[in-house]
Amino acid sequence: MHVPVEDVLQKLSKSAKLSDIKIRCGDREWPAHRAILCVRSEYFDKALSGALKEATENTIELHDDHPNAVHAMLEWFYSGNYSYCQTHSIFELCVLVHDVANRHLLDDLKMCALEAFSDSEINPSNIEGFVRVTTTVYNASLLDQPWQKVILDVVRLSRYKF
Repeated sequence: MHVPVEDVLQKLSKSAKLSDIKIRCGDREWPAHRAILCVRSEYFDKALSGALKEATENTIELHDDHPNAVHAMLEWFYSGNYSYCQTHSIFELCVLVHDVANRHLLDDLKMCALEAFSDSEINPSNIEGFVRVTTTVYNASLLDQPWQKVILDVVRLSRYKF
């Protein structure tokens, strides 16, 4: 019986059965697999392969990240993409994911977040989130130049009337 690798990875991501590590962020915890984390991320490879406490305690605490962004990152580890959650606007989630990707040396996930942002359209249900993100990018200079370009592109292509 042939089972596609994508299906195997999806099953692994949804089950704690064969997990050998836990990821904690805020009040949430996810089972994960060292092999997946280490192959996908230099950051996790170093944390789990060296003498750091994460390698021996089998738990990684991510204090500086947002739980929804960590969830998206873990989903991306197993599927190559992440899904939108309803607790943030799509624009806010993309910025949070980009931030977690930047912190954990995940250039492909950073690009995925930029692409998801640029593929999104401003509408009445997400305009407030878009404005918050735009304010963050331009006032705090928390993000790099690609974000400023992507924001301008989204505004230019939007059918939403400001």
